[in-house]
Amino acid sequence: MNCTTWKATVAVTGALFMTSDIGVSAEGSSITSVARAGPLAISTSAVRVQHRSVTVDGQFQAFTGALERILGHFPPDVRQDIIERPQLAEQRLKAAAGAQQLMIFFVFDHGAALNMVGAPKNAKQYLIGDPLTAIQMSQHDIRAALYAPLRVLVYEHVPGQTQVEYDQPSTLFGQFGREDVTDVALTLDTKLERVIAQAAELARR
Repeated sequence: MNCTTWKATVAVTGALFMTSDIGVSAEGSSITSVARAGPLAISTSAVRVQHRSVTVDGQFQAFTGALERILGHFPPDVRQDIIERPQLAEQRLKAAAGAQQLMIFFVFDHGAALNMVGAPKNAKQYLIGDPLTAIQMSQHDIRAALYAPLRVLVYEHVPGQTQVEYDQPSTLFGQFGREDVTDVALTLDTKLERVIAQAAELARR
C-alpha cells in the first residue's frame, strides 16, 4: 500500500455589504451593520471564514467512490419518523451514520451539469453532516441550521490528482458567538479532516 500524500491550504475570506452606518456591532467572528428599509430591519455581516483546499494524490473516481462507501447515507423516509416517532428516528439516524458519525445527505454532480455547455468535468458537491450533531448546535442557536449539513466540493484538478474544497466548520458556526455551538463545530473540523484522509488512503490502494 502506498503512503497517501495530501496537503491543506487555508485562506481567510470575507465580504461586507453596508446598507448604512446606523450601527455596528461585533459578534463571534463577524462584524454586523444594522439598517432600516421601510418595514424591514436589515442586518448585514462580514464574516471571517477559513477555506480549506486539500490536494489528494489519487484518481477522482477512486476517491469519490471511497468517500461514498465510508460515509453513511441519510434515509429519506426517516422524515416522517422525526415528526411522529422522534426516538425511533434518533435510533435510525445513529444506525445510518458512517465514518466519524457522518453521512451524505445529497450529491450534486456539477461536472455532469457542465455537459449542458459542452464542458463536462469530474466534479461533485456533497452535503455531509450528522442530523444529531446539527441538533446539538441548532438547539442553542437556530441560525446554525444555515450551515448544516456542510458543503464539500470534490473535483479532478489534473488526471491522477483530486481536489477537495470546503469551509472550515468552526469558522462558519463560530460567527454566532456561541461557545456551545462553536465547541460542537470544532469536533466537525476534526471529523471532516479524518474522513477526507481515510478516503484518500483508500483511493490509493
